[in-house]
This record gives sequence, C-alpha cells and structure tokens, in this order.
Amino acid sequence: MSRDHFNLDGRIALVAGASRGIGEAIARRLAEYGAHVLVTSRRIEGCQAVAESIRAAGGKADPGPVQDHGFMYGRSFEDPDGHIWEIFWMDMEAAKAAMASAS
Repeated sequence: MSRDHFNLDGRIALVAGASRGIGEAIARRLAEYGAHVLVTSRRIEGCQAVAESIRAAGGKADPGPVQDHGFMYGRSFEDPDGHIWEIFWMDMEAAKAAMASAS
C-alpha cells in the first residue's frame, strides 16, 4: 500500500508490545506511513532500540526525554493539539524496595 492511499502524517500511534515480533513490525510500518509512534513494552531496552531504529530510518518515535528513576521509566510526547502526555512503566517490587530504603 502506498503512502498516497494510507497517509498517517500528524497521527499518533501507541503500540503495546513493540519491543519485538509483531508489535515491532506494526510500529515500524506505522512510522513508515508517517505516524508518530509511541513504543511500549515490558522490555525497556527493546523499546529504546526500536524507537532509535525508527528515528534512524527517518520516522518519528518517542520524542520526549527518557525519565529513568530505576523503579519507574517514562517518556512524554506532545499531541497535535499541544497536550503533553506521560507514558510510564513501573516495577512495583523495585518501587517498594526504594520506598523501604528511604524510610
């Protein structure tokens, strides 16, 4: 399908499970058609690698700065209307351990 018939410029796509396999393929294809792709998964390293490769190929993926607090990892993006969205992943066991060590 050509971009003339399927153009996603200015659209935002949130792809869960995008660190590998079918999710990764979907994220890459949506970026090829112009979507701004938000890559999510339980595998942070895989998400980073997929987002970096999408950007290297000229696509748009996860533009916000990475927020890594050890027990929590997040990214933010701005939608076409100017709203800021925060997507994050939290390791509950690591969060409990961090809270216990802080007290």
